[in-house]
Amino acid sequence: SKVKGDLAESWSVSDDGLTYTFKLKPGLKFASGNPITAADVAYSFERAIKLDKSPAFIIGQFGIDGGNVTEKAKAVDDTTFQFTVDKAYAPSFVLNCLSATVGSVVDAKLVKEHVAAVTPSADYKWDNDFGNAWLKTGYAGSGAFKLREWRANEAVVMERNDNYYGEKAKLARVIYRNMKESSGQRLALEAGDIDVARNLEPNDLDAIAKNADLTTTSAPKGTVFY
Repeated sequence: SKVKGDLAESWSVSDDGLTYTFKLKPGLKFASGNPITAADVAYSFERAIKLDKSPAFIIGQFGIDGGNVTEKAKAVDDTTFQFTVDKAYAPSFVLNCLSATVGSVVDAKLVKEHVAAVTPSADYKWDNDFGNAWLKTGYAGSGAFKLREWRANEAVVMERNDNYYGEKAKLARVIYRNMKESSGQRLALEAGDIDVARNLEPNDLDAIAKNADLTTTSAPKGTVFY
C-alpha cells in the first residue's frame, strides 16, 4: 500500500536510513484557528512518549523514550519536522507506524492551556499530564469534524470544522448514539430515528435488506484475535 500524506506534503529519508524529514503543507490550521506547525508535531510525539500509554510503543520501538524524545522528534522550522530512529528500518514500516492513532497531531497551544499539575513519582517523572485529562472530553485536532460534546456511554456530537484544509464536510453536525443492541439499532433505523446503523447482527441485517426504504453495504475489515 502507498502512504499518502495528510498534514505532510512530502518526506525524505537520509542515506543512512536514520532520519526522516517531513515538510508540512503550508497554511494549515487546527479547528481552534491556531496554525499547525512542526512544533505541534514535535509536542504531540513528546506527550505520547512521556505519557507512555498503551500505544506509545508504536513510536518507542524506534529507540525513542522520555529522555531523548525532544531530540529524536523535533521541529527544524515551522514547516519541517525531523524524526530520528535508532537503526535503519524499512521506510514503509516506519511510515505506517507513524500513521497510527498515536501519531496524531494535537494543538500544542490549546493543550498546554489545559494541562493539570502532577506530582512526579517513581512511575511518572513528569510534573504535568500533558492535557490528558482534558482531552478525554476536549478536542485539539484538525480533522473534517470537531468534537462538540462527549457524553460517556450515551452520545458523541461532532460539528463540521470550517478550518479543515480539505473538502469541507457536507453535514453540519453528526451525532453518534451509543446503542449496544443490534435490534435497537434496527428498530431506530426503520423508524427513521437514526440514519446509519453499524455492525448489525445477521438476522437484523437480513430484515433491513428486505426493506425497500433502506440500503445495506458491507466491506472487509482487518481483525486481530488473541
